Amino acid sequence: SIPIAYITTFFEEVLVAVAVLAFFQPLILDAAGDVATQTLAVTLRILTKNPQRALKNGVKEVLTGVFTGLIMGASAFVIAYFLAIQMNSAQPLTLAIVVGLSLWVTVIISPILGVLIPVGINKLGFDPAVASGPFITTLADLSSLLVFFGLATTMLGAI
Repeated sequence: SIPIAYITTFFEEVLVAVAVLAFFQPLILDAAGDVATQTLAVTLRILTKNPQRALKNGVKEVLTGVFTGLIMGASAFVIAYFLAIQMNSAQPLTLAIVVGLSLWVTVIISPILGVLIPVGINKLGFDPAVASGPFITTLADLSSLLVFFGLATTMLGAI
């Protein structure tokens, strides 16, 4: 989307210096969208059956995100590490930490969005099933991109 492309330009220096980051960008963004929309589906179901339980269930969704994200992040760390070595990266361990940590944080943030957005839209009196989708995907993509490139810039710099 246009906002994602625009934000990516702010991180051009680190992306050029560590080109292997571009390899992992789709993974990070897709994971964010997948987790957020899955949480959205569960939250919408709960809002129609028992709206008072939506936030309580949200805590379970976030805890699931913590553990799922940990497994996904650890797997991405291993893959990124070996790929960075294969590509003769200057800092393979740091790059792998950036990828793994970004994926973990993203999979924690996404269920928060997947709960708060439909609950908030419902509180405003709008139909969350209609209005939540575009907000979820855009905010999940934006937050995951900022986490990924923010960590990359902080930890890797422009090498």
